[in-house]
Amino acid sequence: MEFPEVKRLYKFRTLRSGVDEDGKPIYNQFTISMLKENTAWIARPDTFNDPFDCNYRPIPARMKEGDELFIDDLPPHEVEAKIINDLPKGCSDREMEQAIFRIAEFRNDHIQHMINSYCVLSLSEECDHTLLWSHYADQHRGICIQYARSENSNLSGELSRPVRYRRHYYSVDHKDYQVFLRDHVYSPSGKDWKNGNNLLTNAIFTKSEQWFYEKEWRIAMPFPQPAKGFNLKIDVPIISVIFGCLTPEEDKKVVMDILGDDVRYYQAWKSKMEHKLDVIPEEEWCGRMDYYQSERDISKYLK
Repeated sequence: MEFPEVKRLYKFRTLRSGVDEDGKPIYNQFTISMLKENTAWIARPDTFNDPFDCNYRPIPARMKEGDELFIDDLPPHEVEAKIINDLPKGCSDREMEQAIFRIAEFRNDHIQHMINSYCVLSLSEECDHTLLWSHYADQHRGICIQYARSENSNLSGELSRPVRYRRHYYSVDHKDYQVFLRDHVYSPSGKDWKNGNNLLTNAIFTKSEQWFYEKEWRIAMPFPQPAKGFNLKIDVPIISVIFGCLTPEEDKKVVMDILGDDVRYYQAWKSKMEHKLDVIPEEEWCGRMDYYQSERDISKYLK
């Protein structure tokens, strides 16, 4: 498998959706399903919380020097042909520019359609980054689920890889788009686009460099349906669960009752000397807490 050095991946989740009228916790059913059935929600890109993510419309309105609006060995789409055929004889430069713009927009729409025919599961290489806990695990009240990567699993397939972080979009012109269609989409003996960098993998596995701290991994799956996503069955076991530094004890018990002794439990602990989290085994954390509580007890001095 690619990137064999990455042996663990993590998913941050909230545990509670709120409380009922009696003040009792209401647990997030997606998270409970993940724990009980070892599934994960895999979402269509147009449902992501970042409007820039996978919103990839790279073909510019104006053609660059050396670009080709059409290539010889790929017939134009009927919409593109109608746009060109609709031009009057002896059309002006402005009319030609407008036709090129319309073709660029049609092709960008097609790129978006191809992207949104896949769903994406987001994971991370990190389990102790404070921002990940704040953003994705209910402000440190949730959990982080640890999975093992293994050969021939859906965490190590052709479309399982780390995200690349860039300031600028990858450049794609009309010729690039048509060559991709010719070689990967329309050719019955076409090359496998899932390997390497190309129009689709660049769109699915690239994000703004501002997200670099997440060290995100993505697993993409084909899903050409109008639904927002589906529950993917994870075919590797959960090997551990990390509790946030603010996860309530009753919520921890709910998780442990579901998973039992088949997994290890850890506790994220606020470092005493640095702005960071330490992740330690749950049993060690319990011992530390008991000792800390006894050592800090000043009740006899308050009488």
